[in-house]
Amino acid sequence: MVQFAKLSLKTVILFAFLTQTGCKKSQTTNTDLEVQPSAEFTTDKAEYKAGETIHLINTSSDSERFRWTFPDGQTGKSSNADFFVSESQVDQTLTFKLEAFSKNGTRSDYSVKTVKAKATEGQLVLYTFFGSLLGANADILVDGKAFVQVTFSTNTSVPSCGQAGYPTLNIPIGAHSITVNKGGLTYGPKVVQITSGGCAICQI
Repeated sequence: MVQFAKLSLKTVILFAFLTQTGCKKSQTTNTDLEVQPSAEFTTDKAEYKAGETIHLINTSSDSERFRWTFPDGQTGKSSNADFFVSESQVDQTLTFKLEAFSKNGTRSDYSVKTVKAKATEGQLVLYTFFGSLLGANADILVDGKAFVQVTFSTNTSVPSCGQAGYPTLNIPIGAHSITVNKGGLTYGPKVVQITSGGCAICQI
């Protein structure tokens, strides 16, 4: 005669639980396998001038796809990128954003950097036939804003570019209003046109 051992209620419940779960394989989703990207980039220089190209060098890791956002709002998907600074660009700080994505796009990271861009400059040579302007401490205003103090040392002839003894300024390209203040008197304004790498001569 076969005898069956009596099982307690706890044993029966435990056996049922193991039957339901003991052989079940864990499920791993694609998201769990995705590695977290790290977005990073550099530029080939710290500062640029108008008319130059900014080279954006992607140094991200664990990334499959990228998206750039440029200062003008345009976007790009290349690994590295270039951005041309307009020749008419005024002094400005430009902002770039790089987003890096995992293979399936379930994970992402981003990096934002700012780059300084300076306006292209030209030279302005000043001269005067006013004796009251000769000497030091003549305040030059460009477009109504204080720019520099200069010394007018001669008033005998019209100078040429680079000639010694005449105030020479480097200012951004474009049309500018030039005013000189000295001893409570104001001279000007005179409007000058500055070109990239050029030289303008202005009589005050």
